[in-house]
Amino acid sequence: MSSSILPSPAARTHFAPAASPKTGPTRHHRPLRCLGEWQLCKLAGCGSFTDVFFARPLGCRPDWPADYAVKVLRPKYADNPAAVDLLRREAEVGSEVSHRHLVTILEANLSAKEKYLVMPRLDG
Repeated sequence: MSSSILPSPAARTHFAPAASPKTGPTRHHRPLRCLGEWQLCKLAGCGSFTDVFFARPLGCRPDWPADYAVKVLRPKYADNPAAVDLLRREAEVGSEVSHRHLVTILEANLSAKEKYLVMPRLDG
């Protein structure tokens, strides 16, 4: 295929840091918004076609830590079959494979308007 949604290799290496080196990571945030059963609390980083947020389950007290990461497909890619397929493949592999170098996918919602994956938050 000649068309691809994937950016150049240089662009793929960009990932915004979760916290500045001075302050370090913090786990207590007020929710930005809700997505499915999750409170998105803070933008953790931006990938090529997704944004990753620190999150906590909906209904938790505001002082509960945001110990989950929710990867959200950006709206401009929501109808792009290649982008949705990449997210779907990540969900399949992450939910079926257990390895110390791979994060486990706890939940995947790929049929809604906003497509997202939920995984445990890993620091480091």
